[in-house]
Amino acid sequence: MIVTTVFSLVLILSAAAAVAAGSGALFVGSGADISAIKSAERTTYGGYVYAVHVAGGYAILKWLGNPEGHGYVGYHRVSGEVWQQIANGGGEGELGNKGNGAKSRLLHAGVPAAIVAKLCANWPSDANPCPDY
Repeated sequence: MIVTTVFSLVLILSAAAAVAAGSGALFVGSGADISAIKSAERTTYGGYVYAVHVAGGYAILKWLGNPEGHGYVGYHRVSGEVWQQIANGGGEGELGNKGNGAKSRLLHAGVPAAIVAKLCANWPSDANPCPDY
């Protein structure tokens, strides 16, 4: 319990530092969409939701495991506040290798390139699920 509490506190402080530094936004989109996506993620995996970006009926969520691990999940709006997972990946190997990051997986899932560009824009450098290579 103490490890989980300390880990959560470190994540919160890290998120606050990233935002304070102006290095990108952790949450982009309406509060209702972000809440619905976070809820879907917690129901599926139970990881810590670090960041969510929403654009044009699609979303990308960055998660952190407890105490290790990280990854992303791509979502598509089914209707209203119901979201369906369409892509995922994680781990340093996947996120660090060209072709395995969020950009290529979202494009492969049929997300329009213009929407992928919006979803992948303005992330803090330490949280970017779709880095440029």
